[in-house]
Amino acid sequence: MGVSLDNAPEVVDSQVELSIVLQEELAAIFPTIVPGIKRVKLRDGGDVTWNEYTVFHELKLGTSELVIVTLDGDYAGFLVVTKAPTYLFVWVAYSDLTGVDIFDIALTQLEDLARDAGCNAIKFGTTRRGWEKVGKKHGFFAEEIRYSKRIYEQAR
Repeated sequence: MGVSLDNAPEVVDSQVELSIVLQEELAAIFPTIVPGIKRVKLRDGGDVTWNEYTVFHELKLGTSELVIVTLDGDYAGFLVVTKAPTYLFVWVAYSDLTGVDIFDIALTQLEDLARDAGCNAIKFGTTRRGWEKVGKKHGFFAEEIRYSKRIYEQAR
């Protein structure tokens, strides 16, 4: 769970940049984010339906984009985003900084990225209850709560 920037002064005066990874750079950069993808999946209890292979597949298809976050030129985390007609959906968000969520360091730049893409909102989903507080702190609000039940084909 993130902390406020007041508790992370080393982040306040830092230069934050977001870089969209180009298709031709994806294969070289993707291994850098695989540990973060696995950590996010583990934190979600392993119940998310995606993994590093599905993330790579969506990025390679071009249906989603990988956004690398740097802080003073050093890798700080990443976002995997998908542009919908009116909003930018963040479906994987990872901070490499202990105790600092990715929105703590990159929300302003992410808002600019969304505006530049013609979006009027940023959305994300999570199974982690702690993100209710974090989301609210950053100006997000709950639109809905979804429930899911996995079903498997049974032998007949």
